Amino acid sequence: MRNKILLVTLLCLIQGCTVIGMAMDSQFPPKDKRESLSEMGLKADIELSKSVIYDQPLPGNEPKVLTGCKSLKGKAQVECYEVSSQLNKSLQEHVKK
Repeated sequence: MRNKILLVTLLCLIQGCTVIGMAMDSQFPPKDKRESLSEMGLKADIELSKSVIYDQPLPGNEPKVLTGCKSLKGKAQVECYEVSSQLNKSLQEHVKK
């Protein structure tokens, strides 16, 4: 019985955005029929469920990947190294003062 209650509670929480969207659509109907608030809520619920199931960050919250000069090629790599060496010199001058 406890597992059933937990499952029903989780399902209600997961479908929260869809229910809120449906309530908002009934109170404030969308002017253009391209995408209603309930559809947007359903998409949000699906993304939230995928995030929980697959243990991944939500879209837009992915960790930022740091790139260095080695990932660049040709002239861009040379310019990157020049800028970084200039920044290092400038930092060293300010640290010494």
